[in-house]
Amino acid sequence: KIKNTSDEAYVGGIVGYNNGDIFNCDNTGTLHAEAEADPSLNSGTYRIYAGGIAGYVYGDFNNAVIENCQNNADIECINHGDLDNSFRAYAGGIVGHIDVQSVTQVASVETIEMIPDGVQIINCANIGADKRVYNQSPHYNDGWNRWF
Repeated sequence: KIKNTSDEAYVGGIVGYNNGDIFNCDNTGTLHAEAEADPSLNSGTYRIYAGGIAGYVYGDFNNAVIENCQNNADIECINHGDLDNSFRAYAGGIVGHIDVQSVTQVASVETIEMIPDGVQIINCANIGADKRVYNQSPHYNDGWNRWF
């Protein structure tokens, strides 16, 4: 369980921030990432990334590879920030967020997954569940905005 109050938080079952290769790993248990922010002070977590293997992958020029990995963990990713000020929560069974400059290939396995240039996810499995992934904002009538 990780609680953070800095600008960004990267949480992963194996690694939080990755721009290299990850091979042959398993993650089990529960992954809980929660961020709190005070928009009036212009401080706090603006973005929080949680993934069963990696929270955040940057791979456009580094050709990051995640191969033969399995996530068995349940994931919770919560951001209590203000959506008007670009506070966001990202979560995924294998990777919470992939940051690249272009997307040219699309693969579909039960649900649609974008596989961008420079990042390869090969022979991986997600058995855990994204239990709660949401941004809490007081500026919307429903009070909760969900991003999946």
